[in-house]
This record gives sequence, C-alpha cells and structure tokens, in this order.
Amino acid sequence: MRRNHHARGLVNGTRGTITAVDSNSGVTIRSDHGHAMPVPREYLDAGHIQHGYAVTGHQAQGTTVERAYVLAPDNGRLKEWGYVALSRARAETHITLTTDGLDEHDPPARLGTFLRHLEAAGQEAMASRRHLLGRGIER
Repeated sequence: MRRNHHARGLVNGTRGTITAVDSNSGVTIRSDHGHAMPVPREYLDAGHIQHGYAVTGHQAQGTTVERAYVLAPDNGRLKEWGYVALSRARAETHITLTTDGLDEHDPPARLGTFLRHLEAAGQEAMASRRHLLGRGIER
C-alpha cells in the first residue's frame, strides 16, 4: 500500500498478498500480519498499490521474513543499514555483493572489504565535536 485510507483501514507501507480479484469491486489482500483487507477499485485505479518484489533496507526495518535476499553495496559505511538488512530473516539470509570498485579476481579480499564496510558507522559526528581546520577552533 502506498497511501493511507483510514476509513477503510488501509495504511501506507502495508505489505501482503492478493488473494481475490473482482474486476468490479477491487481486490482482497491478506496482509503480512494475516488480516484480510478488501481494497476498493478506486484505491487501485489511483495507483496506491504497488507490486512489491523488493524493499529497501530502511523499508524492511521492523519486518520479519522467512528468507531474505540482500543485494549489498560494495562500499560506504554500512553498519546501521547492514544490521537492518541482514537481521530480517528467521531461517536464511542470502547476500549478493556488487563488484564495482572491488577486486573481482580476489574473492577473499572482496569479502574482507565488505566486512570492513559493515563495521563502519554511517553516522556523522556533529560539527561542534569536530576539529575545525584553519579556524583555530578545537573541540
């Protein structure tokens, strides 16, 4: 679901499976929480429902799935994102690494680089806590 419709109990971000289709009235969805939800044709025609074959790491926060397939970036500071993306599954997590910027002929080195990125926090320090060069200001 991509839009709230509180009168019908439809909430932006709800995920589920279409279980019935009626060309006149709309569809019925079984939410990931197990609730049957009728979705009116007007909601569908307005484009407020999307096929959800994949979600971002941030959208997955708070979600639990049986299996997770994670397409991991090859660089950046991934500590926070990595925790969310890699901890969603009850049974299995499969990781696919991109190779941009990594030595594709040295798989152990590629994995080591990815693991170092997972250890690096993405949060920036506040400017008031940084050493400001050229201004004579220390933290």
